[in-house]
Amino acid sequence: MGGTYVGYIDRPTRAAVANMRDDVLPSGSDDDQLPALTRLPALIAANSDTAAVMNAVEAVVSITNVNDEALAFGRVFAELLQRVIDGEHVLPAMKASIALAPAERQASLIAALETSETDSVAYGAVTERACHLYQGIPLAFHILAHASDYADAIERNIAAGGDSCGRAIVVGAVMGAASGGQAIPSEWLDNLHDVDVLLEASHRLVANRTPA
Repeated sequence: MGGTYVGYIDRPTRAAVANMRDDVLPSGSDDDQLPALTRLPALIAANSDTAAVMNAVEAVVSITNVNDEALAFGRVFAELLQRVIDGEHVLPAMKASIALAPAERQASLIAALETSETDSVAYGAVTERACHLYQGIPLAFHILAHASDYADAIERNIAAGGDSCGRAIVVGAVMGAASGGQAIPSEWLDNLHDVDVLLEASHRLVANRTPA
């Protein structure tokens, strides 16, 4: 199972693959890391029914992560991205989504939006930069709050270090939705492998979006 791929695989995905092999359902493990969110952008992009999306979050998150904190942050991300896709500005959408976070994590999300520190690299020392959702989501919120556009958000995220790949699930999806997908620098797209295939698949996903 897994084909010919040889290389790094994160802990929750590795556990999920092993559970799928052994017919264990749900296939996820007790893990609170950022891979919990990987399936949510596609789910939300394909379905404009907010209630249906929120009802599906647990099943989608549990493919890799069966964990209460992972589920709660999955709902935060789903609420945020759905609001931005529906036309709400990023900052009020983030503020509205905080209520779905675990109670003990809400203060860190509020602080990320209210801090006087505008440098996301520096703010990474406050949130820390590792793979756990309680670290990654506050730093992603800070990046989204201070980025001027899509490219700035991506560059801030990379510069902040740590699990920039995991945070990119949130940062890229939200800023992409906020810009309508038109702000990705053309030179970035030119350097992607199979860019035409990827763009076609993305357009097809949005074109088939289930109406509310």
